[in-house]
Amino acid sequence: MKLTVVIPTIGRRSLIKAVNSALNVEEIQKIFIVKDRDAKVQKFENNKVEIITIDNKDACSKRNAGLKLVKTEYVLFLDDDDELCFENFSEFYDLLCKPKCAGIFFDAKIMCEGRERVINKKSGMIKQSDLIFRNVVGTTSSVILKVIILQNNKVHFDSRNLCRQDYDLWIRLLNIDSLYLQSTSKLGLVYNNDLHIDRVSKQKFKIKLISLIYQYLRHLRMNGLLTLTIFNHMRYLLSSILNR
Repeated sequence: MKLTVVIPTIGRRSLIKAVNSALNVEEIQKIFIVKDRDAKVQKFENNKVEIITIDNKDACSKRNAGLKLVKTEYVLFLDDDDELCFENFSEFYDLLCKPKCAGIFFDAKIMCEGRERVINKKSGMIKQSDLIFRNVVGTTSSVILKVIILQNNKVHFDSRNLCRQDYDLWIRLLNIDSLYLQSTSKLGLVYNNDLHIDRVSKQKFKIKLISLIYQYLRHLRMNGLLTLTIFNHMRYLLSSILNR
């Protein structure tokens, strides 16, 4: 079982910890650091690490560029301020080998100004219906995906979304042929984000409300009750509201 890690970056100092955490996982065969031309990134003296430079600055374009280079069976998109905290994932092979399983995800720990909080995510199989009210899967950093499913179904990150790109990807991915994501119920990721706890507490209601509106608009679009132009306009509007 081989895994590739794709790390989109803007050149933050925390990138070193992110890369080193990935190097500690035996099954990780390749680490692609994808940056834009303005980002300054140090070189790593390890043949597993390769730095890719693209013109676009958004994280979605960087993740998509990295995905095109992946040659392993599995991929994980790690943010440059997060750290992996599992040593191997071979114990999850029985979960991943099931044909309808698109990937697995881990619980996470948030580190904030010396404080920490563990996020115990929903256990079991996560289907599209479980995502109606909120993102119970989490960010891309905590999810290992099957590359063949992404490639065969042409699933990629939508750079038109200003935020919640991971949530959007899970919704579209699990809309395909009864696919699901499987929880491992084990800690596998550390969020090093000093602002994360405050943002969660302040935006909890806003996120839930916007998620409901988005799901309703998507339902209307899928049933032909909303034009694509209006749907995209409303999606951009919701994204801008969420970022305020």
